[in-house]
Amino acid sequence: MESKRNLKYFTTYGIHPGTIVGLVLAAIGVIVVGLFLNSEYKIVALIGAIVLVAGLVVLYIINGGKATPDDLDYYIYERIKYLDETAQKRHEVYEQHFSKVIKPITLAGYDYNFNEGELYFKKGSDNKNRTNVYNTAVLYFTKKDRMYIYGKHFSLTDELFDKEIVGKYKFVDLEKAEIIEKELTFPRGKYVSRVKTYTFQITKNGGEVILSMSVDYGADMDKAADDINRIIAVAKDEAAAKAAAENA
Repeated sequence: MESKRNLKYFTTYGIHPGTIVGLVLAAIGVIVVGLFLNSEYKIVALIGAIVLVAGLVVLYIINGGKATPDDLDYYIYERIKYLDETAQKRHEVYEQHFSKVIKPITLAGYDYNFNEGELYFKKGSDNKNRTNVYNTAVLYFTKKDRMYIYGKHFSLTDELFDKEIVGKYKFVDLEKAEIIEKELTFPRGKYVSRVKTYTFQITKNGGEVILSMSVDYGADMDKAADDINRIIAVAKDEAAAKAAAENA
């Protein structure tokens, strides 16, 4: 049921003609009731009340089955609110195992690169860009020089698309973390929206991509990439020094 309401949000553009009709009827009803309620023409006031109700019914039929931006935000919150707890249980990695050098990192954002089904885009009434697909992940770094990944990748409009993101890697097996910036275009009714997107990507030695995720960009994402690259460099330096000492 929620997926249908969410789909209607993404596929409805502009003001529906029925909405205008409903607003006009409601406004006429309010005016008529106000003018004749305390007059001898109460029957006219009654007609005005009927017109008002009819306008409200039209508005409900047209707009009542469509999710709002707040509805989408709450839907996502409900889907990911136990992400940290699930991640720790999934990997059996808990706070006492965490590295003191780098804190856990959370990545999250609407997916602009989805290619496994329909991708819808809309700029909401709150001026926020959204797509119908969301991804998020937590990255844990342990004292044993390993990075653990657990995340969710799901559609707001298709209940069948709901995937886990799971991975475990040694620091020395990683090559780098980076943020890839792109400008994408999305049709929006009669118009085309140009959206700047940011993808947080981690690769292994040799160039294999192990994590690629659209994120809400901010200075914290730059810091996250820098922190990961720092621990990779330290781990590789330590491994090289150990190997050199063993071969000496």
